Amino acid sequence: MAEELSAADAAARVGAVDTLGIPLGPGQPGAFLETLGERDDWEELRIYGALLLVWTPLFQHPRVHYLSGFFGPIERALRDQDANISFVPADFRRFAPLLEEQSPRVMCTAAAPPNAEGWCSLSLHAGGTLGELRRAAEDPAR
Repeated sequence: MAEELSAADAAARVGAVDTLGIPLGPGQPGAFLETLGERDDWEELRIYGALLLVWTPLFQHPRVHYLSGFFGPIERALRDQDANISFVPADFRRFAPLLEEQSPRVMCTAAAPPNAEGWCSLSLHAGGTLGELRRAAEDPAR
């Protein structure tokens, strides 16, 4: 069975120089992203995702670059505040191939607690990130 970590313990495993993949809006792990936003030691963190639903100082840090596949209200506000954000248009079918191209070392998603057999639900958004979640889980360096 996988190890259970608090948001703070999980955030501590992300390096100051690293790559992170996040799912579309409803699958984003809010507490984890907020905890990453409390850190100020970033040297070069690259994040790929889309349609942010979590407003956190993480995306305003000058050494954090966010590549978004969909500009929602938070992405537009970050752009207007001169955050380090780029846009690559991606409909749902293109989200997974673009994420795979980024090959983030760290993948994250929201999930329900596991049942007795260890299975958990990724709920509203598994499709666009499932392949990269599996590849990250299979690779000890990721």
